[in-house]
Amino acid sequence: MRPRFSIALLSEDSSEPTWRGLRAIVQKLLNRFEENGYTPRVELVPVDDDIRPVLIANQWRSTKAKDERKKRDLWHYIARKIAEPGGFVVFHYDGDTDTTWSRRAEAKTPAQFDREVRTRVAQVLAGKHSPDEIAQKLERIIECVPFYSTEAWTYQATERAIALCREKHRCADATTFEAWGADRTKLDDVPKPKEKTCLGGEHNEVLGKSVAVWDVVQTGGSMMWFVWNLHACRALEDALALPSSGP
Repeated sequence: MRPRFSIALLSEDSSEPTWRGLRAIVQKLLNRFEENGYTPRVELVPVDDDIRPVLIANQWRSTKAKDERKKRDLWHYIARKIAEPGGFVVFHYDGDTDTTWSRRAEAKTPAQFDREVRTRVAQVLAGKHSPDEIAQKLERIIECVPFYSTEAWTYQATERAIALCREKHRCADATTFEAWGADRTKLDDVPKPKEKTCLGGEHNEVLGKSVAVWDVVQTGGSMMWFVWNLHACRALEDALALPSSGP
């Protein structure tokens, strides 16, 4: 049986393992709403290959004329996806460009996202849908913003990270992960966490699969904010509330 709803997971990260690690975390958060582990209602899919380049390193914010066509392709892709009856977009960009979590009020990226993505997608939809329909469809674009970066979430799998430190790197940063495990609020305020440990981004896929997401959510921070964004999408909440169909 195929899931009845599809979420395109767009990411600024160029690393395929990091995308898979992020997908694992998002899937765990969505699984809370599933009836059981055998009837998934939502599938997470990668963006089309021809759209991928404009996402890398947030090129969607570029003001260069040479990038305008790629940006336009992105707007049309998102507009098509959210216009599908069961289509949603989770759009990941890191908080690193602006600041850490405790200084998020200073961040400029959310306003840039509204201007360069939401407003542009609304313009693509204009003329085909009423203003109310456009507003409803724009809710299907869900921002996913780890602070400072994706590692603020994948590194929350501290026990697995400690094991990897011991197995791969002679315990180089086991004590660092022990400290982060003792206080899960710290990672959101670590600038460039990938550069702070021996693991880098190499193990993000296996770490993402090991994160106890609801323990992290309960501490607040950027993952809690993402959960709020999921709940703010009324169409997604409605989708997840529907009973599963038979095989």
